[in-house]
Amino acid sequence: MEQLEELTKKQKEVKSYLLDYYNYKTNKKIADKLNISLQAVKNHATEIYSKEGVGDRVELLLKYCKAK
Repeated sequence: MEQLEELTKKQKEVKSYLLDYYNYKTNKKIADKLNISLQAVKNHATEIYSKEGVGDRVELLLKYCKAK
């Protein structure tokens, strides 16, 4: 699975929650879990999508589902 650019430690953490859609369906839940602002989650998500070469969370989930 190709990743365009290396993710930061925090981006990897946010990504793990983005991929755990069953338990973390909203960015707000991720923000609460990580004790960061909702805007910070949105900013990290945008960077993650860009680095992963996807447009949104659904595409990210599909990318990783196909890889399994």
